This record gives sequence, C-alpha cells and structure tokens, in this order.
Amino acid sequence: MAVRGRTAQHRVWLLVSMAALGVLVLPAARVAADQNPAGCTQNNLALDIGRDRTIVRDGDTIVYTISAANVDSPQGRACNFSATTFMFYAPAADGTPTGQASVIRSNVDFPAGTARTVLGTVSYSVAVNPGVTNTVAKATAVGTLHDAPINDQANVVKTLGSAVTQPHTTLSTFETLVGTVPPLTALTTYVERNDSSTPAPMVSVTVTDDGCSPVIYASGDANGNKILDPGEAWVFGCSRPITTPGTYLSHVTATGTNVDDNRAAPPEAAQVSITVQAAKGLPATTVQTGGGQLKGAIPVTGPSVPVVPLGLLGLVLIGTGVLCMRSRRLPGP
Repeated sequence: MAVRGRTAQHRVWLLVSMAALGVLVLPAARVAADQNPAGCTQNNLALDIGRDRTIVRDGDTIVYTISAANVDSPQGRACNFSATTFMFYAPAADGTPTGQASVIRSNVDFPAGTARTVLGTVSYSVAVNPGVTNTVAKATAVGTLHDAPINDQANVVKTLGSAVTQPHTTLSTFETLVGTVPPLTALTTYVERNDSSTPAPMVSVTVTDDGCSPVIYASGDANGNKILDPGEAWVFGCSRPITTPGTYLSHVTATGTNVDDNRAAPPEAAQVSITVQAAKGLPATTVQTGGGQLKGAIPVTGPSVPVVPLGLLGLVLIGTGVLCMRSRRLPGP
C-alpha cells in the first residue's frame, strides 16, 4: 500500500512539473481550434471580376470591378480567410493577363459569412498589338485559410476577357482625263479596301468628294451581301467636266460602320489634285481630228510639268500618294 501511495504521489508531481514547464499536452479539441469556425469544411472564397465593356478597340477604356464574398454553400460551411491580398493584372499588348500588376487590397480578413464586398475598381486603356482579338485581365486572392489544425495558404484566380475589334480601311483614288480640247471630262475612280487586322466587316460604306458628285458604287461586293467584308475592295466612280485650264483640288472621305461594335469605322481621307494648263512658250504644234480639221492642242500636265503634245496627250495626276500616267496617241494626218 505504501508503494501504491508513493506511485500516485509521483504521478501528481510529474503532471504539476510538466504544467509548470509548459509542456502539458492539450486535449484534442484545443488542438483543432484553428479550424475556424469549428467544423467548417469549405474554401468558399468567391472572387469576382467584372467589366463595363464587352467589345473594345485600341484607345477604349475598360473599368474593371473586383469583389469577393465568403459565405456557406449547399456543400458545407465556409472557413475563415485571414491576411488576404487581392491583386489585379492588366492585359499586356499580346492580350494575355501579364500586364501591369496592382494591389487592390492587402492584409484583409475575410471571415465566414462575409457578403459580397466590392474591393476596388481599375481603369485600363486598351493598347494591344495588331491582330489581337481578345484582351484578358486577371484578379487573384492569396490568404490564409483556416480549414484544419494546420493553416493552409489558399489562392483564388479569376480571369475575364473582352473581344477586340480593329477596323481599318485604305482609300485610294485614280484620275483619268478624257478629251483633247475643252471641255474635258475628269473620271475619278475610288477604291475602299477593308484591310482590318482583325475580322471587322463594315456596312453603310460611302465615299464623298467635295469636288465631284454623285459618287456611285460600281463593283467589289463579291458575294452581294452589301457588307464590305475583310479583304474586299469596293470601287466607286464619279465624273466632272473640266472647261478651263487651272488646278482642280478636291477632298475625298470614306466612312462606314463596323458590324462588330456598331460604331463608325475610322474615317479615311484623300486629296486629289488635277492641273490643266496651256503650254505657254512651247513650239506651236497641232493635232488632226477625225474630221480633217487642224486645231491647236491643249496639253494636260501635272504641277509645273508641261507635256509637249507632239502627237501625245499626257496626263500627270496626283492623289493619295498615287501617281498615275495615262497617254493616248492621236490619229496622224
């Protein structure tokens, strides 16, 4: 009996000593205390990223909104998040979410039961390479998830894309002068080509010339759908009389509506200049018409470049960077 008493006293002394040294083992329920709330089973942090535009062009501004919530789901109770950092990654020039990074919120606690909370907004000016059709942004949340006796780092990632359209056309003009003496006729041909870097069909395509009207569609709509499809080139035409020598300058514009976003396509502009002048100081020359009557010829030239009409009618025309030369041999005597 004395031995048993000493053994019991020894056990009590051992427990007291361990408590004093801080090595007393806690009950199992105390070990799991960081599973918070107790019995939670879900990583329910819902990270949302939204934007105010779905189809954009270079230069447009997209406003992104980043929000989050942490609520129970039908599958179980949500666990707490703590020390959470929310980041936003803007689209890069290639459209991937690898552009400028910014911190939306840092060191945020998101306990279970937190309703949807707007964390911040970010404005992004679209600037992508030609041919990019989708621009993607990314939001991330990194924090401590209290889901087990040992805390885990949890990562939540959301991406969101916006369609990109890059409409573009190229306007070209060509001039032809018909006749040998006034009145002459200036025939203008206009070519409007859809050379967009992304598929961008266009409707309501019109060409106007402040020096010639009406400008009339001639050809180019290969499938007859009344849409200037990517790769198509529509041809328009207009004619006007030239009655006296001089310089005739006109301004041409082309417009259309992009089908993708129902907005006006970037307008195209061109300038056409025609100079018609008598060949002063040149040797007298004549041409013979079909009726046998001799008449003085009026040379048609570009700026300050007289063309001696020795049996030839020359034409030098300048328009939208295109230099055209058209000549015709008249019948001999």
